[in-house]
Amino acid sequence: MKQLPGLFRFIKSCALVTTILVVIGSGIGMVPLYDLGEFIAHVLLFFVITAAMSYGGFQIDCFYEKRVSWIKAPVYRFVITLATYLAYAFSVSLLIMVGFYAVWISLEIPWAIAAYNALVASGIALVVFGIYVSRWWLREWQKSAVEVEKLKNEKMIHQYKALVDQLNPHFLFNSLNTLASLVYEGPEPAERFIQKLSHIYRYVLDAQNRELVSLEEEFRFAKHYLSLQKIRYGERMTYRIPDAHDPPLYLPPLSLQMLLENALKHNKALEEAPLDLNMELKRNTLIVSNSYNPMDSQLPDQLSGAVDMSANEHVGLENIRKRYTLLGGKEPEIRIENNRFIVELPLFEDDVPGGETSI
Repeated sequence: MKQLPGLFRFIKSCALVTTILVVIGSGIGMVPLYDLGEFIAHVLLFFVITAAMSYGGFQIDCFYEKRVSWIKAPVYRFVITLATYLAYAFSVSLLIMVGFYAVWISLEIPWAIAAYNALVASGIALVVFGIYVSRWWLREWQKSAVEVEKLKNEKMIHQYKALVDQLNPHFLFNSLNTLASLVYEGPEPAERFIQKLSHIYRYVLDAQNRELVSLEEEFRFAKHYLSLQKIRYGERMTYRIPDAHDPPLYLPPLSLQMLLENALKHNKALEEAPLDLNMELKRNTLIVSNSYNPMDSQLPDQLSGAVDMSANEHVGLENIRKRYTLLGGKEPEIRIENNRFIVELPLFEDDVPGGETSI
């Protein structure tokens, strides 16, 4: 019973093609219209040929489907399928024509007429088969393109998740280092640090499961994070954070944490020369800057110019850049200007990756 719908569709398709062939045959004189019996006989003939061609074409396609791939060898598959189908179409058409003339018309078989009609039938069948193959090839190509795009997206998701997964241990490691230094200063600052850290770490865990977060959330996190660092640095650090933007804008999670941490880690913070951290909104771009006073003597003591992202000390910045790339956004601009380290983060106007960013 399950095969009945397929059988009905097959008969329906054969009947449609038969109708087309009868119309064409009537136009070129192959189908007699003056005799009802002859007309019915030719209609049945065309139906049998159509059914044989359709079934044979399906079986030929199934045969080569397991042996020759359309994707890997499309030209070879097309040529060998076409050649096989031509040979099959002519042989079966000729056999059916011979049987038709022998049974319906006379015992004397007009071989030349039968061969000619078989050639005509094969030509028509070839056109129909070509349309079928073209349609099937297009469908397979579309399916292949969708699968490739799906694999590409899955790969990008895995790459992005791997980058985000770097944030958690990176943040925790640096926070524990800060806590270790505070323990020597006394229990009170260490206790305040632990209390604030628990609230901040909750955001870190939540942000790992998201591709974009609102600027308001990042600003709120930055305030908590910098107040946490203030326990350690005191007057040796200053910072300014603007109000959130309305309508909301979005950016990759923990981008500010990595920038602030990078500034704190690689710059001197002195009472006579405090580390100054500043955030500024300019159109749909967030400009994060800090006073540039390198702690490591190996860092370039430059006053202006682009920053070499391949350097080991810029692992966090490279993480941000790669995440922007995977999200399809404009890459951040990083430079040193007027003795300040400046990072410009393009902001997304939508919380869906691939949305518009500022130009």
